[in-house]
Amino acid sequence: MTSQDNTVYVTAEMFNDGTARIERRFDAVERRLDKIEQTMTEMRYETRYNARDIDHLQTSVYWGFAILGIIVALAPSFRREKTEKPQPEVTRSDVQSMIDEAISRALSVRK
Repeated sequence: MTSQDNTVYVTAEMFNDGTARIERRFDAVERRLDKIEQTMTEMRYETRYNARDIDHLQTSVYWGFAILGIIVALAPSFRREKTEKPQPEVTRSDVQSMIDEAISRALSVRK
């Protein structure tokens, strides 16, 4: 008859080696988690910074559109002022004085 005894004996050295291996792996996991935490903190700061920059850019674009709208709205009136020069009003007495001057010049040249 053969023995069917499959018992395994664990010595203190084997146990200590296994525990040390587990501790090393836990240390590696903790280092990775620390790196991940640092990366996430940096990403949070960068996200806040980018959000602030986007807000500034958005405000600048809004101001640009507002100024452009004002310029477009006022352009026709500026064009009218530039092209339509007001004509001086000529009164009856002005016409009479011009005629008198012209006649006097014409008579003075003949003499």
